[in-house]
Amino acid sequence: MNSPSRLRLAPFALGLAFVFALLPGHPANGAEKPEARKAPPPPMPLVPEYELTVADGARLRTLFRENVWTREFASSSLYRGTMVRLGPVLNAVAKEGRDGWKGRLADFFAERFLDGRPVKLSLFEASGLVSPFGVTLPDLTERERDALALLVKGLRAGPDVAVTIGDGAGGAATVAVTPLVLRLQKFAAVTNGSCLALSRDPRVAATLSRVCPTDGRLAAAVLDIRTDKFFSAWSVVLEKLFGIGPGLRVTFDWDRKNARFRPMGASLALRKEHVLGTAAVPPALLSAIPAETQLLATAVLPDPGHLDTASAEAYFASARAKRAEPGVPVTLLSLGMRAEGDGRPEAMSVLLVPRADASEGALEGLDALFNRRGTYEVHASRACPGVLALSPSRAALTKVADACAGRQPSFRQLPPRIVEAFVHGPISTGAFLNVGGFLRASLLFGWQREAPSRGPDKSPPPPPRELADAMQLLDRLPMYAFTGRVAGDAVVMTGVEP
Repeated sequence: MNSPSRLRLAPFALGLAFVFALLPGHPANGAEKPEARKAPPPPMPLVPEYELTVADGARLRTLFRENVWTREFASSSLYRGTMVRLGPVLNAVAKEGRDGWKGRLADFFAERFLDGRPVKLSLFEASGLVSPFGVTLPDLTERERDALALLVKGLRAGPDVAVTIGDGAGGAATVAVTPLVLRLQKFAAVTNGSCLALSRDPRVAATLSRVCPTDGRLAAAVLDIRTDKFFSAWSVVLEKLFGIGPGLRVTFDWDRKNARFRPMGASLALRKEHVLGTAAVPPALLSAIPAETQLLATAVLPDPGHLDTASAEAYFASARAKRAEPGVPVTLLSLGMRAEGDGRPEAMSVLLVPRADASEGALEGLDALFNRRGTYEVHASRACPGVLALSPSRAALTKVADACAGRQPSFRQLPPRIVEAFVHGPISTGAFLNVGGFLRASLLFGWQREAPSRGPDKSPPPPPRELADAMQLLDRLPMYAFTGRVAGDAVVMTGVEP
């Protein structure tokens, strides 16, 4: 196997640092004026990395009561562990004359606020959050708002707190957040007209309250994924240069017989000046994708040709003019997170580009291309014939090389229906989501970072039996594939499952 070449990635989307010198004034009498202080910059807006919107919240109850997997999950140690904090709240029984509900809170809340209405579940990725999760309930009726007011009155822990958040337009917004306490658990709630936003974190609740309206034409369930959050190192190039938007929307139908959501399709928004084409996916590319890939996005883009400094500059300047030319399927994949020996997280994302010429000379051209202004390292590998792999993670490139050489399973060893979605004919884009693999790897990554002790080589100990059982349970969750072609200013894809 050829060892990855060390490169340095040019800063495509790094922010600029500004230094302000505060100069005192000198009036005629010699007294100095107070220093002119710059107003603090507005806080960065919170953007959800994932959002799941269920058209009818009653189906969430049905899912947890009747689905075979969720019933097994409800009896597992993983469920008991995740419910350590939330369990006493959901199972809380109203105290006569003191609480604003009757019976068990979970049943009261589901019957009054979930059944027959959209429910949005959001997950944020930001530092300093008490919790990354939030729930939004839109379109509350007057009767529901009255019931909610009684509930909030009984659980209120103090006066509303003014929380300042980024408004997404370069400014700031202040939202009144209500602190709640129930069975020693703290929550933050915002009621905004006919909308309720609820979270453990005040910033999350405030952010969700500003984007409450939902589309009434939703499918049974809609999953919105911000690919610019998942593939942050590459997304700016794809959006600014190739016109590919940052949002991937996956839609699901409801399978009443098995009490589960079934994939229907997906769509990826495009800018009007996009350069997406149509091409077949070569077998060599699928062989370079490890079977453990959690999320994959493929887009057919103009062939970049020889990747050296001169040709890259010409390509970036003329890529939009190459829209009508044959393209190649450029693939971004995520292998999750990895805890290094010192506990630092490493994102294992990889960019795969089909290349007939992946010689040492080509890699030297890449080194000259990316080594102009060093910011963080990226590596290149030509271990897979016909494919050039780029990644900030050496460990990720090792996994790609192992898949090519047959030492580890590749994408071609996944269930036939998943593979067929990518090879049945020419496509413009494709997406693959391994729900179980993502959750399993996330659980393992958390253990690796928080493990109480490490071996002589600083590697974490193997997970305990309870955790291993939980990962096996998560591994049984489904995987989905979506492929399609350009239709106007979007790509419309059809979904399949094994």
